[in-house]
Amino acid sequence: MIKQGRGGRIIGACSSSGKKAGFVATPLLAHPEDEKYGGFGSYLKQLTNMPPGYEFPSPTTVSELVAYLIKPDSFVVTGESVNLCGTWTFD
Repeated sequence: MIKQGRGGRIIGACSSSGKKAGFVATPLLAHPEDEKYGGFGSYLKQLTNMPPGYEFPSPTTVSELVAYLIKPDSFVVTGESVNLCGTWTFD
């Protein structure tokens, strides 16, 4: 990118930074026991003892962060790990 004279950003995304992992509300979180415990994702919340009222970040939340990071105004954000966990991580 620099060699081409345009600059740019490299944004790496993964489900874990090697230290902590969080969950994003996708169909992968669905479990057959969800209805028994209160709806989508509720079995996982029960299994992992998540706090009451916890909501999983949506794919839209993730895409909006990436959309911000590719804007010119985000030039001050460099070398950072951003954890979209809603204050809860699975250690």
